[in-house]
Amino acid sequence: MDKRILKIAFIVFLLSGCNYLREFPLYSEVYVEHPPKIQLFTQGLINSFTAYSDTENAKEYFRIKKRISDYLDKNKNLSGDITVALENSEVILGMDKEQVALVLGLPTRKVLHDKTIELWIYEGDRSDIGERVWYYKWGKLKFENGTLKDIEVQHINIAK
Repeated sequence: MDKRILKIAFIVFLLSGCNYLREFPLYSEVYVEHPPKIQLFTQGLINSFTAYSDTENAKEYFRIKKRISDYLDKNKNLSGDITVALENSEVILGMDKEQVALVLGLPTRKVLHDKTIELWIYEGDRSDIGERVWYYKWGKLKFENGTLKDIEVQHINIAK
């Protein structure tokens, strides 16, 4: 009889009490959203980069801003929405692959579904090729005929 009670108590403990020990999220803690844009830098980050320009993140910010500025100088005929998004270091629906790469860098993986649909997957760091995807660490971008049609971002909620 004591062993049976012990087994039941152990099972109840496992199901309710040791959730904090696991290192992977449960499905219920993961949610996916499809935002219309990705903003790479907030005003607070920009202010800190300006104040502390010798940090690696600040140097990356200034590199990104420089390559976007050079691109805008060469491409004066862009739509107003895309020009504003690039000036704000944002990725919006309707951009082409080159414009997205200017802001986010290259993806970790590319998956070609057919001749018209390509999926860019961002997972972690691209330091192996000199890119630092330090802000946009997880997501998928869906291109159709070379134009960004969908942004998918995964969030994990783990209460600590």
